[in-house]
Amino acid sequence: MSPRITVSGAPGACTMGVVHEPPYMDIVRNGDDVTYSGYIVDVLNAAAARGGFTYTFTALDESALLAGEETYTDLLMRTVSEQRFDVLASGWYDTAERRRLGVLFGRRIIDVSGYVVAPKNDAARKPSAGQKIALFTKPFSWGVWAIILSLLFFQASIMFFLERHRMRRAAQARTLLAEDLRREASERASADAGGREVRSALSGRVMRSVPTTLHNAAWRVDATQNEQSVLHTEEPRSTKARLAWLEAYTQSAYETISHVSQAEDAHVPVSWIARMQNIVWCFLVLLIISAYTANLATFLIVRSQPMSSITGIGDLMVKRLPTCVPTDTGLGEFVQAKYRSLNVVDSPWLAGIDRLVARQCAAIIMPLFDAQQALASGPGCELGVQGQPLVDLSGAFAYSPSSGNGGCGPQVMVVIDTLLSLLSEDNVMQELWEPYVQPQCPGEDDSLGLTELEEKVALTVEGFSGPFLVYGCATAVFMTIAVALHLTEAAPHRLGKKMDSGVTVGVQALDVA
Repeated sequence: MSPRITVSGAPGACTMGVVHEPPYMDIVRNGDDVTYSGYIVDVLNAAAARGGFTYTFTALDESALLAGEETYTDLLMRTVSEQRFDVLASGWYDTAERRRLGVLFGRRIIDVSGYVVAPKNDAARKPSAGQKIALFTKPFSWGVWAIILSLLFFQASIMFFLERHRMRRAAQARTLLAEDLRREASERASADAGGREVRSALSGRVMRSVPTTLHNAAWRVDATQNEQSVLHTEEPRSTKARLAWLEAYTQSAYETISHVSQAEDAHVPVSWIARMQNIVWCFLVLLIISAYTANLATFLIVRSQPMSSITGIGDLMVKRLPTCVPTDTGLGEFVQAKYRSLNVVDSPWLAGIDRLVARQCAAIIMPLFDAQQALASGPGCELGVQGQPLVDLSGAFAYSPSSGNGGCGPQVMVVIDTLLSLLSEDNVMQELWEPYVQPQCPGEDDSLGLTELEEKVALTVEGFSGPFLVYGCATAVFMTIAVALHLTEAAPHRLGKKMDSGVTVGVQALDVA
């Protein structure tokens, strides 16, 4: 930052009128003395050091501007018509309308080309559980997921047609195995119940109840088995026949999905034509997995970069989003005249960022240099410049063709423009501007090394927690179903045990009596 200079009126110097527009010109009044500082002061100091001229500043009367009674163009035209100043040394917007009104402009001091400034999507914000699962599906569009699911059912149908006999045998074997396991469990439960009755009878004081108890236990086991046989025989054969093909198709779908998930128990087809079809299917599965992996990596890398849902002026006009526009500046006048369908929210030049942060508008139109300075710290860290410039504008010194003081005017502006060109070629003006736009936002250092960049795009738990959530939810559902089925199957056995205990006690009591 340049040192502040205090000017109280230097005789024989060029009189330059200025307006308060930090960080370009910051005016601080302290009694009769006025202190000026900012980027334009730095530039004029550098130019005066090379050209050997002197100057004095005079602050313009901005009361009508602050009261909203006039715009910057009105202030400029009124000041030029008064002819009290040799040069108006501020970043005046060089527009065709102002030139048509008779104002001349010097070389570009600042770049005030209009840009759209909008909030960035915060990629570092932790997503919710639903968003994490959604991220898991993002690498493929919903159309691709629908095609993959359709292919699963189609491949299952093809393999069912080619391997229907094996599928039926596999389904029947699975059904028979399940029935055998249930029958063995039922027999063990009945045998355990009979054994408990025998032990209870043997431990009693009256031994003549033992044969009756044994007879009752054997009778209950036989009755249970006979009842199951009768129910099994009376089961509607038509229903079982209708469900046979469904079990076979389910077996085919299971084997098809096993190939997709690379399960170890994926079955090998028997017929040669089914094997050839299976080769084609496995190749397609390989392509799907490879494409998903590649798209997932690309998606996560792109998502790690902060992006905005607003990409330019087109989004603002199509969506009719409220847009803050500094209507009291030359840029605001240009935007209103060119983009008539824009949903304009009148915003003073110094209040734009505050209104954007307060969500009074979705975006703001800002000059480039203003945006660079505003986005370097504070609330601007969450904002970003979006799209291409709306218009190429220059901020420059303004003057009239005739000078009222006779000390400066058009002649000296030629000298100042030449000095400014030399400063620009030597990169002095860029160096003078850099202190005003030093980045103070966390994580905005452009000089990141390779390690920092790798960490920035590295896959984090938050970014890839979707598969873990899917696995956890599926496991919880399957375990819940398994426990419910186990309790359902165990309930009749527990009820039988209670009934067996009651019958045994009753028989023993009868024998004792």
